[in-house]
Amino acid sequence: MSAIKACWKWYPKKKGTAAGVIFFGSGLSSAIFNPIATFIINPEGVKPITHPSGNKYYEPDIAVRIYDYITISSTIFLCLTFLATLLCFDPKPEEEQEM
Repeated sequence: MSAIKACWKWYPKKKGTAAGVIFFGSGLSSAIFNPIATFIINPEGVKPITHPSGNKYYEPDIAVRIYDYITISSTIFLCLTFLATLLCFDPKPEEEQEM
């Protein structure tokens, strides 16, 4: 929400477009990180094992890779959030009047 509010300050006449660009970026990140997660967690495409009760589960070596992915993705998101925080600032009053 803070990203949307920051964009609204920069583009008060185009709030819908600014919010749309932010939501597009959010959806695009899902499209990018899903194949990366698959590559890290289950690169061979191993199918889950079906238990007689009907539950499905993966072998332990694949399950352990989930923790690796969480560590990697959390580090990436932390770095990107830190960089984005450095770029968030209010526009100068003279810039607000021009928009």
